Amino acid sequence: MNCIGIQRVLLIVLLVQLAQASDDESSEQSGLYVREAASRPFLVLKDTIHASSKEIQQFNEQMLDVAAIAYPLFGAAEPLSQVQGSSNALLPYLTPMILRLYTSRPQRATSAIFKQLYELSYSLLGSPQISKACHYDLYIALREAFTWVGGNIPLQLQEVPGQPLASATWPDMTKYPAQRLTAAVADALANPAKLGDTAMLVSGSCGLAVGDFAALVPNISVALKKLHADLPLLQDVARMMYEAHYAAEQSDGNSFSNLLSSRRHVLATISSYHSASDDDTTEIRELEHNVISKSASMKDIDAKQQKDDISTLDDRRSDDLRSRRRLLLTTTNRVYSMPPSNFTPAAPATMPALSVPLVFHIMLYRDSNGTIGPSQYDQAPAFINRMVRQLNLMSKPTKIQFFVKEVRSDPNQYPSLLLSSRSTWINMPLCTKSSSSSCLDDPAFISPLLSDWPRSINIFVASESYMVYGLLGYAFVPTSDVYPDLGLVFMTWDCVSSSGYNSDVLYNEGAIVLMHEIFHHLGLGHPFGSSSSDYSCNDDDYVIDTPVTYGTLNSSTLSAAAKYCVDVFWGQYGGDWNVAYQRMASGLGIPETDMNAWADSCPGNPGYDELGNYMTYNTPACFAALGHLTAGQAERAHYITAEINPILYAWGQYYAANAVPPPPQSSPPPSPYIDICKVSTNNCPCKSSWSYGGEFYSGCGAVLTTSDRLWCAVESSSCPSCSRNYYSWQTCYQPCDWRATPQRCNVSQRTGLRLPPPLRPNPPRPPSRPPAPPPPPPRSVPEACKVSASGCPCRSTWYQDGIGPASYCSSLNGSSTLWCQVTPTCTDYATNPYQQCASSLTASQCRSSNGYNNVPVRGNLTIYYSCTYVEPGSLTYVRLSGDLKSELSNIFNVTSRSVVITSLKCGSSTWYTQAMYVTNLLVAGDSDPKVAYATSAGNRLKDLISRNFTSKWGSVVNVSADSYTGSSSSSPKKSTGAGLSVFYIIGISLGSAGLLLMLISIVVKIIITRRRAAHQAAAQPSATAPAGAPSFRSNQVMPTS
Repeated sequence: MNCIGIQRVLLIVLLVQLAQASDDESSEQSGLYVREAASRPFLVLKDTIHASSKEIQQFNEQMLDVAAIAYPLFGAAEPLSQVQGSSNALLPYLTPMILRLYTSRPQRATSAIFKQLYELSYSLLGSPQISKACHYDLYIALREAFTWVGGNIPLQLQEVPGQPLASATWPDMTKYPAQRLTAAVADALANPAKLGDTAMLVSGSCGLAVGDFAALVPNISVALKKLHADLPLLQDVARMMYEAHYAAEQSDGNSFSNLLSSRRHVLATISSYHSASDDDTTEIRELEHNVISKSASMKDIDAKQQKDDISTLDDRRSDDLRSRRRLLLTTTNRVYSMPPSNFTPAAPATMPALSVPLVFHIMLYRDSNGTIGPSQYDQAPAFINRMVRQLNLMSKPTKIQFFVKEVRSDPNQYPSLLLSSRSTWINMPLCTKSSSSSCLDDPAFISPLLSDWPRSINIFVASESYMVYGLLGYAFVPTSDVYPDLGLVFMTWDCVSSSGYNSDVLYNEGAIVLMHEIFHHLGLGHPFGSSSSDYSCNDDDYVIDTPVTYGTLNSSTLSAAAKYCVDVFWGQYGGDWNVAYQRMASGLGIPETDMNAWADSCPGNPGYDELGNYMTYNTPACFAALGHLTAGQAERAHYITAEINPILYAWGQYYAANAVPPPPQSSPPPSPYIDICKVSTNNCPCKSSWSYGGEFYSGCGAVLTTSDRLWCAVESSSCPSCSRNYYSWQTCYQPCDWRATPQRCNVSQRTGLRLPPPLRPNPPRPPSRPPAPPPPPPRSVPEACKVSASGCPCRSTWYQDGIGPASYCSSLNGSSTLWCQVTPTCTDYATNPYQQCASSLTASQCRSSNGYNNVPVRGNLTIYYSCTYVEPGSLTYVRLSGDLKSELSNIFNVTSRSVVITSLKCGSSTWYTQAMYVTNLLVAGDSDPKVAYATSAGNRLKDLISRNFTSKWGSVVNVSADSYTGSSSSSPKKSTGAGLSVFYIIGISLGSAGLLLMLISIVVKIIITRRRAAHQAAAQPSATAPAGAPSFRSNQVMPTS
């Protein structure tokens, strides 16, 4: 053995001997940092609703500690998933958010596995937590250790009942009990040919004794095995998390009046029962029964009444309109004035700089002991300033920046922020105004709280994600500058709190959520579709340079993405957030590292799945490593905001051009310059000249043969960690910072260095498509179609009740009366935003080859399916309506927001469910091909039903249709009253219930410009809602999370 090998053996043996000494001596006597996990207090919290804010704070901190070890656990589990006979079924659930939600579940919040993971976190990370550099060292060390375990220790196969493809192998503790497994790993750590380099990593970077690290292997093995045994619950946590996001976005404003409200009510009520049950399945089943019994029953509604549903819906919306109008007349905290006349806003095509004000409303509650919660609410300004600084770095390339205009968190100054109880505070984002007086969907509650709206984005903070199944926030796409309950942004408190997602430990996901929701508010959608059942390789976000994606990441891709993104963030950026944010702020576009052939769910389309786009869902490490927006997304945000919220867009430019510089602050003393190539990861100075293995080095040098991590010999006298770990005659070696790469420190890598194999090369990429050109303004539209009857200018793009876009004078419901949303320059805009156009105008006059309008297609379905399962408010109700909505949007080739399920109710028998819907086709004229396509689609439903739909609800086994006598020609008379009836049978499989048959009758009526419904002709004109214009109602636009 040469000198190098001898020195390496001596160093490793010394580390192992010191580790063994720690078993007989205290950590202080042995000089090693041994973490006594058992000494940590652990709060067993049975009731997360009525607990004090102090107890909730401790509970949140415990969950934060568990979430912090998600990726280290992933690093340990990943090598074992590659063993023959094993699977990666557990890996997608080893993420910070899912582990946090998992430990909050009622039957796990008080369980032994929660406490075990909590203590394991302390053993791995310590308190205060280990240095930043150690996180990746620990992740690599665990990956290497369990790779060795998988090849050298007997393994035992564990299966998951009912999931034959989810088996996994774990160390066989019957053959290798904990003590024997620890000894085997310790021996491998002492052997340079096995895990010798791993021993140097954990002892040098993390201050973790080698013996203690070896003892963690059986503990981690047991924890992973328990988590794998609990895979069904982990899967349920993830499913509910995604459904909570989709439930907040799947409904359109035109849906039956309580669809979104019922969905919110279900989620909120589920969270209310959150700590009351020991079994989640029973809990949800009982909850659905309770919600059904409490919901307004519709069983007594006779089938003959369905023809009156549209009139009833309009009446209900008219009542809501009158309520909203009264609020508009009495509200004084809104700004509809434009900037000073000497300032001219630039067009969105130039992408001018914006500085957008933010107003945060920190909702509070009266604690069970009389104090005010949540805990640390008085620190909200500091939490928010931290998030907004990160937000501005991420959004810098879009030329849209934000500033905190106000943080309202003082209950004395703003008493309306203080809610009566924690349960009210929890339910606030999801409850309905019919069930509570403190709901975000209630204009009467929200309006008095507003400040400087819509010029400022008002962000409401309440509840906690684990009480609403992982919902972190939502916004509305498109937003509204008329009705505040449709023009706000919501975030949970744990997104803002430092004991939640606003921390480096959880990869600053709070700032990511803020970025995500604000850009929803500015007009951006998800690049993967708007619902959990709307998976397709379509251009779901209407942005040309975001590659199409088939839904969110699936389980296999998510596992690969987590491993890849952790390696990029820590291996390439050294876990340095300054370096990461510098990259994020440097420009628009998909980074090279986010172009991976293994992540390509739509291989027939250009580009690969974006792992780090801020508008997608992914594990948080991917946003840290790959976060970005594209040029097309930035352009769309400018265009949509300029059209939908011109007040915010104009004032944003004014603030950016006339920003008042902040008051001068005393500068902190300059930080001493630290050369990272001359200090260890513990900031101990490296020796200017030292030797190892016969080689001489200065500062940080490449010592290891299996890694490019640099090490150095430090001055023991000036390094506390060395003075307690080593004798005076020994040389203390420590790793250097991850940022101290061989290239940066200008040192040569050692001969024989074995770098990890690179990922397989990507195939040549097709040339990127250029960004979409700015959409041209509508042309050939008569000037008379651009103003209301009162002379106010109409908006060139506008929405109403979630239907749209419409342009200038239009008719979104097919009536002969045209109307529009006027611009804020109209003097009575605040109280009369939608106005009737000249009575002489027709839809044909105001359309052109470059203009557009909407043609509604109404229909009803009779489904042979028990009404018991589809009562308003039930989960099946939500899923059935969502799947039906997505299916019709695909069949009729329209966006999901253009399809509205207006009602789901019982028919003449409780075994029949009736559904009514409206599909709005965006057309350029009476003869638009989409009219003919809608007719053809109705005739070919059997062939057009997707596999995704049939896999859930069964296949279409029979189709018959009446002949269509209407016409798609330009003559409106020929299409009046024409319709198409289609009858078909769908087979549906419901577990052991067998095959049921659903008889669905679809009646599609193509309504062209001259159709006049009897209830519309009888309606009285209104200054706010002209005759023929659909009235407004709450939740008219879908919230998007």
